[in-house]
Amino acid sequence: MTNPRSIRKQGHDYASAGHYFVTLCVRDRDPLLGDIVDGAMRLSDLGEIVREEWLALSKRFPTVFLDAFTIMPNHMHGIVTIVGVPLAGTLSIDQPHVIDTGDSHATGSDTPTDRAGASPAPTLGTIIGAFKSLSDRRCRTTTIPGRPDHRFGRLWQRGYHDRIVMGNDELVRIKAYIEGNVRAWRNDPDYVQRHDPFCEGSD
Repeated sequence: MTNPRSIRKQGHDYASAGHYFVTLCVRDRDPLLGDIVDGAMRLSDLGEIVREEWLALSKRFPTVFLDAFTIMPNHMHGIVTIVGVPLAGTLSIDQPHVIDTGDSHATGSDTPTDRAGASPAPTLGTIIGAFKSLSDRRCRTTTIPGRPDHRFGRLWQRGYHDRIVMGNDELVRIKAYIEGNVRAWRNDPDYVQRHDPFCEGSD
């Protein structure tokens, strides 16, 4: 499986219940989110921010559960599950087990976060837009180690790739792809050799 193109289903309601496989790429494919060392992902400061904001989505959007995801040096993959808008007190769908394949040194964010961007029936675009906006905002205020007068620029490439997961068999295949992404890094179409993971971008 390669990085999926966006497959927009004609007439599909992207606020409806279902599993969605999404891929987001760092601007210019720069490896700003960390590096793979001895077969394990080591997140940079920006990678830690991305991980925290991704995990916060299920708190920001109560009808969103997170399944397998991985943060790579210059992109990330994740499965977003939308369970629909439940009636009060009737939500009975268990949260899928979150598989974080990034080797992070930070703890998960347990602090309630700003609910900006939330709505009673958020679409996939609303969810990913909020994630990109909030993670980008935090990254812009991050100081480059040893260079306090510089800041990171815009983190994400415009848009994102999405795929509606059609059935359990496809869900299992995509999870396996996500979980094996770090091991397959050198064969990844987005593979780049490691260089200075800090940039001075201004936009």
